Order: sequence, then C-alpha cells, then structure tokens
Amino acid sequence: MTMATVGWAVWGLSLVLQRALQEEVPPFWLVWSLGALFAGPGLLAALLTIRGSRGWLTLAMVPIFANGMLLLLPWLWLELPLSKG
Repeated sequence: MTMATVGWAVWGLSLVLQRALQEEVPPFWLVWSLGALFAGPGLLAALLTIRGSRGWLTLAMVPIFANGMLLLLPWLWLELPLSKG
C-alpha cells in the first residue's frame, strides 16, 4: 500500500503543479511513468501476499486495486468520455 501511496502522490503533485504553474506542466507520459514505477512493484507485492484464506484475499484487494488503478489511469483518462455538465 505504501507503493500505491507514493504513486498517487506523484499524480497529486502533478495536479498541484498544473494548477500553480499553468504553462510549466509535466507531460502526461512522465507522470504516468513515475506513478507506474511505484505501482508495478506494489501490484506484484500485493499479488504475492495472497494466501489461501478469504481474510488474506480481502486484505490484499486494497493494494491490488490501488496499484492496478494507477496502472489503468491513463487508459481511463483517454478512453472514458468526460461529462460536459
């Protein structure tokens, strides 16, 4: 879960920089690459912690989803339509 937290911090920092320095924004691929640098090993570690019982699976799902979402974020950002509300 620590790896997912650092990966999400990369995304959060990039959003803060985008808001503060509107012209000097880090490119999307760089932000995703830095986030994935932490999310990949975090997902692997989460998958390796799964044991045979349901309790372990339940506990392991939190970092699995957090790290998996970090890796899928660019696809979701580019593929899902944004609401024009």
